[in-house]
Amino acid sequence: MVSDSEGVFYTYLIRSIVVDGELVVGPRKSLNAIREKTGLSYAELEHIEVELIERKTSFEVFSTPRIGLGKTPSSGRFNYREAELRFLLCDEYFKKKDAKKVGYPQRTYAIDTYLKRQLENRTFTKEEAIDFSSRWYGAVSKWLKEWKEDDV
Repeated sequence: MVSDSEGVFYTYLIRSIVVDGELVVGPRKSLNAIREKTGLSYAELEHIEVELIERKTSFEVFSTPRIGLGKTPSSGRFNYREAELRFLLCDEYFKKKDAKKVGYPQRTYAIDTYLKRQLENRTFTKEEAIDFSSRWYGAVSKWLKEWKEDDV
C-alpha cells in the first residue's frame, strides 16, 4: 500500500522500460512493449495486480518535478507542479551517448537538479559534482563550472 489515507491513491506513469535488453522510451511505447511481451490485452492490463519488488541497486535515482504539466498554477496546499514526482534511474541506459536520440526528456535538467541538491547538502564537492556530470552526461553545465560554495 502506497498511501495510508482513505481516498488518496497514487499511480505510476511508466515512461521507459527495458525489454530483452532493449530500451523502450515513451509511455505508449512502454505499454505496447509490455502488451507484446505478456500477450495481455489493454483490459487485462487495466485490472492486473502489480507487485512492487524492492531491488537493491548501486545506481543513483534522480527525482525531479514532473514535465508537461502545463502552465496552470497549482491550487490548494499541495504544489504538484514543483513536487518531485518524476524518478529516473541513472543506469547504463540513462548514460548511453545516444540517450538524447532515444528520448530521456530533460536529462540535463535531472542531472543538474540532482547535483544542485548534492552541493546544497554538501554531499558532493564541486569537483565531485563535475566528475559525476562528466561521467553520466558527458558534459558539465555552465552553472556548475561557475558554482561557488558561497552559492549555498
